[in-house]
Formats: sequence, structure tokens, C-alpha cells
Amino acid sequence: MIHGWRSQIHYWSHQTWLLKRLAAGIVIFSFLAAWLIIALTPERREASVDPLEQRLRQDWQSLHRAEQPQPYELVRWLHRTTKEIQHLCQVLEIKVTTWEDYQSRGRLADYDVKSLLAQHASTEAEVALWETFIRAELRRDTTAVQALADAATQEPPLRTAHYIRGRQLLDRDPPLALKEFVQEATLFPEDMPRTTAFHWAINLHDETVLRQIANQPDWWDAMPASLREKAAIELSDVWLQVKALAEYKLLVGAPWNALSLTLLSASVWYVILVLHGGSGRWRWLWPLLPVVAGVLSIWPVLLIIPWQDVKLGMREDAPFPFDLWYQIGGVGVREELSKLLLASLFMPWLLRRRAPGAAILLGAFVGLGFALEENIEYYLRGNSSTVLGRFFTANFYHAALTGISTHALYQLCRSRFGTAEKFLLTLAGVVTAHGVYNYGDAFLGDQSVGYLSIIVLAFVAWHFLDLIDQECAPSRQWVQPGAVLLLGTAVQMAAIFLWVAIQTPDRQALTGGAASCVSLFPIAFIYWRRLGA
Repeated sequence: MIHGWRSQIHYWSHQTWLLKRLAAGIVIFSFLAAWLIIALTPERREASVDPLEQRLRQDWQSLHRAEQPQPYELVRWLHRTTKEIQHLCQVLEIKVTTWEDYQSRGRLADYDVKSLLAQHASTEAEVALWETFIRAELRRDTTAVQALADAATQEPPLRTAHYIRGRQLLDRDPPLALKEFVQEATLFPEDMPRTTAFHWAINLHDETVLRQIANQPDWWDAMPASLREKAAIELSDVWLQVKALAEYKLLVGAPWNALSLTLLSASVWYVILVLHGGSGRWRWLWPLLPVVAGVLSIWPVLLIIPWQDVKLGMREDAPFPFDLWYQIGGVGVREELSKLLLASLFMPWLLRRRAPGAAILLGAFVGLGFALEENIEYYLRGNSSTVLGRFFTANFYHAALTGISTHALYQLCRSRFGTAEKFLLTLAGVVTAHGVYNYGDAFLGDQSVGYLSIIVLAFVAWHFLDLIDQECAPSRQWVQPGAVLLLGTAVQMAAIFLWVAIQTPDRQALTGGAASCVSLFPIAFIYWRRLGA
């Protein structure tokens, strides 16, 4: 008989046969549940599996369901649809829509457009303007193009006229298109024309227009914080950049699905690191402070990027060896120094404790917080395999690198700068390892370079775990870290499968996500064995 819940967890977490079966059961059950969800989900009425066609169809449906007129969203949809009309008709396997077809049926490709125009127009003149726009795009009719240009100059001004003119000029004369967008936003200060003008002013690096917008608080404040941050960089205005960052670079503003996945991923490494941190009633709570510091450490990085990219001219797409230098002297320097800066705030507390093991773990928690914030963006723009991939790579890698550098900084302060040479070598090694890993990761298509990332990751991971074994006081762990890793991986895979089933109910997407997860098993096995399984 095993008495006490800690003793029971300790016993069962060392039963390898049970852990393997439990993890496999979680993965298989969640995969079958996701498959069942997909099977029971009513089929969406999609005319094709073409991503562009699906996106345009979703936007068309949104316009149909809109309760209020959305003239600018409609014009943007018309522009994209007419521009891709041949591609759309090809994937839908129908005859290419001509102006005559539209006049007789009121449809573009497979979409009913005639009713949309009436739904979103406030006057008959707007309907006529939009049909002239359709004619100009479908027939490349110079008469229609001239009629649109005349409409942009008439009095009183017609809503969307300058916006349409700007859309037509984007490919031929972007600066002139920007002038049209600004004019539309000035005459009709609505969200869409303002955002479009703001976006293109940033893309075209038009400091004059950006300064003009910044001097209008009602316009500037209404823009998305992410765009304001980019505009502040163009204006070299640090205060405006910090204010924008404060609004959108917070975890609480992230979508719930991405936030829950990144918290789940980080919590597994959080538990594993805590289990190496000895005993004490605050052992589960004190690491939250360095994790928060790690989340905040992303801000100095974002403030440094403009200086490196604009002032120093560092570019990711530069030829070799400048692209490698960008990853080492650019990304590696700014991210590792920023994390170390935030970790150094805890140095007085570490020196009082005189615990080198705590220095390693504190730095690791700061790195974990940095990865926690960084993961949000990657999860939003990646696919389902991104979650597990970054769990085994970036999450642990950031924690390991910052743990190593913070330990070196602790030794430097503890020795009263007697280990300055060792600290500088360690910091240079950490920065180089970060840059080389990024460089190899950017060229995963070239396996000879992609393997470089795996080798660097393995070396850093081994060195970090060796440091923990050497510096952290041994303690009786009531749950085996390897068990946490194995079951945590299984739970994440379950979350990925269910996420795919709910967000994109497609069997092909589910099997693709499963295959990507399985491809990461070798590195998962290495971690599991190293953590004492």
C-alpha cells in the first residue's frame, strides 16, 4: 500500500509502461474524437478547396449578412474578385465572366453581386459608380476608366470614388494611389479609407503623410496599434512607438485559442524547471516574476529593431555572409541582451541567496517568458504543427540560452568581475548559438544547413541540463520530469487535433497535423531520456 498522494504520484510517474500507454491513449482518443467531430460537422458549402476562392466566398457571405452598409469593404471585394476573375472561374469550372454576362445575370463568377450593390449603396449614383468600376475591370474599357476618374473630381464628392481610383492606381503609380486614399479619408473619415491610407503611407515610407496623420489625434488614435507602431518607427518617434507597443504587445490581447496553446506549451516546461529547483513553499510561485519579466523583455527588442534595420542597414535577405551576420549580430544580440537585461534585475536577490542553481533557473524562466510572448505571433501565422515544433525548439532553446547567460552573469558579480573573460566568452557563445540556430532554421529546405540547427540545439540543451545537474541542489522530486514531458506532449497533441477539428474541420488537415507531430518524436524521445525517464 502506497500512502500519501505525493508518494503515489512519485511511484506511478516512474512506471514507464504506464506512462507510454497513457500518453498513447490520450493521443489516439483525441485523434478519434477530432475525426468524429469532423464527421459530424455539417459540410460547408464550398465551391472549391482553393484558398483564394474560399476567402472571397467568406467575404461575400459576410457582406450579405452585414446589417449596416459597408461600401468600402464591398469595393475592396469587387477589386479582388474582378482582378482574379479568370482564376476563380477556372477553379469553379465555369465560363469566364464578361461584362455582358454580368449585365444579364448580375453575377461575378458564382457570386450574386447585383443584390450586394443595392444592399450597401446609399444612392443610385453609388450603384452606377460601382457598376462602372466592374465594367472597367472586366473590359479594360478606357471610357469607363475615364468616367471613374471624372467621378473622383465631381462636386459634391461621391463616396468611394477616390477609393476606387486609388485601387486602380496601386499597380501603376502607388504614390498617386496614396494621394487618392488620403483624399477619400479626408472627405469621408471612416475606418476603411483611413486604415488603407495609413497602411500605404507606411509601405511607401511617406513620412509627410504619416506626420500629417500623427497631427490628427482622432485619425491616429483610431488606427490599429500594430500599424501605429510601424508608423512610429518610420517617424523615428520612440514615445509613439512605446505607446503603441503598450496597447498590442500584451498576452491578454491575443486570441483565446493561440493564448491557451502557448500557455499550455509553456506550462509544461515551467513544471519541469520548477521540479529542478529544490524545495520550499514558494518554489511554484516565485518563478512567475521572471516569466513576466521575460514577457516584457520583448519590448526592448522591438525598440532596437528599427535602429538595427534602418540605421545599420541590417537585412535578413542580404547575401551571404551578411544574412548570417544579421541573425547573429542582429537577432541574436538584441534578443539575448534584452533577456539578460531583464534577468539582471533579479541579481541582488540571487547574490543574497548565493545559489548558482537559482541563477540558472531564473534565467531559464525569463527565457520561457520571452518565448511565451513570441509564440503568439508564430501560432497565428503558422499551422497546427507550429505548436509542438516550437515547444521542443524555441521554448526550451530560449530558456536554455538565457539560463546559461544569467548563470555566467551571476558568477561575474559573485567574483567581483573576476570571471569577466569567461562571462564575455559565454555571452558571445550564446549570441552566436542563437544566430546560427536561426540561420539554419531559415534554410530548413536545404538539409545540409537545416541540420545545423538541430546540432546547435542538441549541444545547447545538453550543456544547459548539465549545468542544472551541477549547480542545482539535488532534491526528491515527487513527480518525474520525464513523465511531465511525455504527458504534456500528449496533451498538446490532443489540443492540436481538437483545434484542427473545430477551426478547420477537414480530414486532410487533421492527418497532416498528426504526421507533423509524429515527425517530432525523435527529438521528444531525446528530451525524455535526458530528463530521467
